[in-house]
Amino acid sequence: MGRRRKSPDIGELFARRTPIDQAVREAVVQAVRAHRRAGRSVAVWRDGRVVELRGEEIDRGLARQLSG
Repeated sequence: MGRRRKSPDIGELFARRTPIDQAVREAVVQAVRAHRRAGRSVAVWRDGRVVELRGEEIDRGLARQLSG
């Protein structure tokens, strides 16, 4: 039988952060897109405070938030 590929250790994944960060970032993008399509606002953290983005502001605001 073939060898099974060893799964990465959870501690190692958290230390590397990259796969987890990518998954969380993608989940945020999907959630914000769903809110925009439904016409709901979203709250984001900007300049040390919570800011509410209306539907028409979401695309620009999301791009700024996710680029950092």
